[in-house]
Amino acid sequence: MVLASLCPAIPVVLGLALLDEHLTRWQALGLAGAAAATVLLTLG
Repeated sequence: MVLASLCPAIPVVLGLALLDEHLTRWQALGLAGAAAATVLLTLG
């Protein structure tokens, strides 16, 4: 369940790491949301 909340972040991180793409404000907000969801799911 926790890994499912990271699905939106995986393409963005791969694009940043492998394709030298830039992070937009909306993508940063999406990554922050995915991180927050992961923390909330982990805490229960």
